[in-house]
Parts: sequence; C-alpha cells; structure tokens
Amino acid sequence: MPLHRAAFRGSMGVGLGARYTRALLRHYVACDACLFLVSVPHRSGPVDGYVFGAPLRHLGEIDRRLAVPSAVGMATHPWLLARRAVLAEAWNRVRGHHAVDTTAPDPATTFALVGIGVDPTARGRGVGRALLAGFEQHVDPDAYAACELTVYEDNVAARALYESTGWRCVGPVPGARTLRYLRIPGACGQ
Repeated sequence: MPLHRAAFRGSMGVGLGARYTRALLRHYVACDACLFLVSVPHRSGPVDGYVFGAPLRHLGEIDRRLAVPSAVGMATHPWLLARRAVLAEAWNRVRGHHAVDTTAPDPATTFALVGIGVDPTARGRGVGRALLAGFEQHVDPDAYAACELTVYEDNVAARALYESTGWRCVGPVPGARTLRYLRIPGACGQ
C-alpha cells in the first residue's frame, strides 16, 4: 500500500484512505477476469511497480463492489468533496464510466488498464515500460480488439510513456480532467 500511495499521490483513490486502497488492490488480485502484474527487481527485494486492469465491461461492477469502501472514505475524508476533480471523478463512477460517453470504445472488446504505479525511487529505470509491455502481452488478443487507459491531463511523464510505446491519445473523457488512450489497431497483445 505504501507504493500505491506514493505512485498515486493526490488521486481520489489514495484520498479515500487505506481501507479503500486495500479493497481496490485485493479486488484486482483476486478477480479471475482481471490482470495484476508486479515488478520485483531482485528475488528478495521489494515490489517497485505494478499494473492492473480488467475488461472494460467489468468496470461498473468493480465500482459497485467498491461502493462501501468509497462511501466510508468520503465520510472519513470529507475535505475530498471540496476538490472539483474528485467530485467529477466520483460523479463519473456513479454514472458508470461510459454511460454517456459516445466516444468510448466497445466495452465487450476492450480491456482497460486501470492503474500502473511505479515507486518514485525506481522511476527512470524502465520499470513502467516493462510493466506496460507485460500488461499488453497478457491481454488475450482473441478476446479483445483494443486496450484503453485514462490518464490525468497534467501527468506529462505517464503520457510520454504511453505515447512512446504506441498508445494513441483519442481525446478527453467527457466531464473529467483525464485523457483517453487506446492501443490500436488490432489487439494490444500483438
């Protein structure tokens, strides 16, 4: 969890507190349809990064499963409600990630990269690039025609990584301060 807090400092998820973070990570580790990969630089060393995702069609279900930890996080961290970006993200989750977004890819054939976190002390050493490549290799190309991710507009380093590895920015997510990236054409596992 310290890695998650360090990698996603300032995000709504970290702001919701440790209970939410534990529930989020446990869900992705235990979920059969999900993907969760870690980077360990040495066999006995600490994890220096991880990536996780799920079929796009499952994100609404995941948000519903995390509703109680989210509500507890909002109740115990009420100052989050004063941040416009947090309110916009929370509202998008309540509505459903792609409920009113006509620019979203087909949920039935898209695999979403939900989070990629690298320990700040390991940045610049290729960990993020390796995690991204591993993620793409583990997505079944017969089941998914594309991979999707969203990133905060001001996360310049992450955007540079995605663009340098073939992800294409397809525009802003309506009602949020994030950009949508797709890995196309074909399946991202190719």
